[in-house]
Amino acid sequence: MIKIKWIFLICIFLIASCNKRKEEVLSNKKSADNRDSIVHLKKEWYHTNDTIFLSHITENIKYLSLEIPVTTNIFQLEYTDSIIIASIKNGIYWFNQNGKRLNGIPLQFACFCLSERKDSIYTYEPLNKTISCYDFNGNQIWSSRLHHKEKEVGYYGHFFSLVNDTAFAIAFHNQGFNSDQLIFVNKQGKVIKNITNSETFTYSGHTYTSQMSWQRILTRNQKQLFYHSLYGDTIFNINEQMQLTPIIVENIIKKVPLISRPEYTGKTWKEFGLECLEKQINVTRIFNSSRYIILEAKLADITSRMSNYWIYDKKDKSLKRTFNDLEDVYIKKCAHFGIYNNYDGGLAFAPDFISNEHLIMANASELQGKKSIYAKQLYKNNYNLQNQKIIYSSNTYSDLILKEKADAFWNNCNEKELTLTIIKLKSK
Repeated sequence: MIKIKWIFLICIFLIASCNKRKEEVLSNKKSADNRDSIVHLKKEWYHTNDTIFLSHITENIKYLSLEIPVTTNIFQLEYTDSIIIASIKNGIYWFNQNGKRLNGIPLQFACFCLSERKDSIYTYEPLNKTISCYDFNGNQIWSSRLHHKEKEVGYYGHFFSLVNDTAFAIAFHNQGFNSDQLIFVNKQGKVIKNITNSETFTYSGHTYTSQMSWQRILTRNQKQLFYHSLYGDTIFNINEQMQLTPIIVENIIKKVPLISRPEYTGKTWKEFGLECLEKQINVTRIFNSSRYIILEAKLADITSRMSNYWIYDKKDKSLKRTFNDLEDVYIKKCAHFGIYNNYDGGLAFAPDFISNEHLIMANASELQGKKSIYAKQLYKNNYNLQNQKIIYSSNTYSDLILKEKADAFWNNCNEKELTLTIIKLKSK
């Protein structure tokens, strides 16, 4: 009888151990397996004089209009050989390769990812902490609530992604009080693993959410998933076993330290902006492809729109950059902001999304501010600023046929629809 009792207790212990979720603290330390594969973007590379041009990274370019209003703000975008999926304020919608709207799901401020078979869509609604699955007719297949003690989990945009066919990753923006910075959940909404927040502090009540939607915390390219925390310098690969491995360490850009962040200090946006300008502290995001690491940096002040890019070529281990400067508008009468377009003579290219080895820009990019929705006018250099003629298109191209194709699109596109510029990146 005593023996049976002990066997029973051991079984209970083993079951409890198996059900206990895995808890880890994120580390960027090298392991024996990947110490030689980490790419280090060094501080001294900030001052490189090599200029990047669009032809350096582009295999081909495609333009199309989506059947949504030109003023639409896209939070997420997935581009495949057969379909384009976009998350916007009032829903998730999908389009064919010509931009024709096919169907959608009316979910507000939601994230999405494709299933492994690409035959259904998984969604996450931060407002009510709900994970769901839909088919491409817009029908809900299943839905479950996330079981997590905190009121706010994740955010709209790049805070949710598929890890494997049974688990998802949901990222947090660090507001000091959150216990986790990254969690993994199953289809029943149960947390099966968490990466604890190692940088807790007393929350001031001030968070500038524009940086949260601008940031690409969880990105997927091809079958790889990457994690890059806001203000972080390390990019991690997440494998199907939910293991995080550092693959890129970026020290080129001076980022906002914790003691300067509004979440920590409680400073107003104006005070924060002045500090960013004075100290030249930035926010960054990274688009990682099979061949290129595209680093985008801008002053962390929420009113700042000007970015510069450092692009590292993994093939020849070279680094080139852009030299965008607002003074060019007043001195050179030029607002060709982004990566200089010497490919087809069009607008400068400033990536918003990466998907399946493609970089994608919406309209004329946020670097043009409110002018972005007037991409057609900017392309034709027909948008004057304070009655001054400003140049937006480069009119420098590698092939006349490419220039003629770009002209044909911009001459005939509907100004009321959102436009996409899609760059297929050169491969290895």
